[in-house]
Amino acid sequence: MYALLANCLQFTKEVTMYPGNSGTSRTRSMLCELIAIRLLREYSTRELIDALCYDFDPLQGQSDPATAVPVNAQQIQRKTQHRVARISGYEVALRAQAKRFLAHPLVVQQLEAIWAGTI
Repeated sequence: MYALLANCLQFTKEVTMYPGNSGTSRTRSMLCELIAIRLLREYSTRELIDALCYDFDPLQGQSDPATAVPVNAQQIQRKTQHRVARISGYEVALRAQAKRFLAHPLVVQQLEAIWAGTI
């Protein structure tokens, strides 16, 4: 689900970056969102909480190709700049403006549980 929402976000960004392909990018974004909505039904309650709430690191488990020790401070700074931030499925959906996904009853139910403090 995270990958679908991340793709939705990317295609939403491409709408403004490439106006000539905005129709295609908008359709791709909408398709990713709709598939993510269909995928919601496949999750159990616990899996849905995990998928939506917990931060996901897209590079988790990836070995660093440059395992050599950096020579100077500039290389250290460059190495730390490229680290991807951990972000939850909710945050990706918000940034992608995936309104249909966020308005789905299963997602709303989880948000209400978070608000009530049961999660």
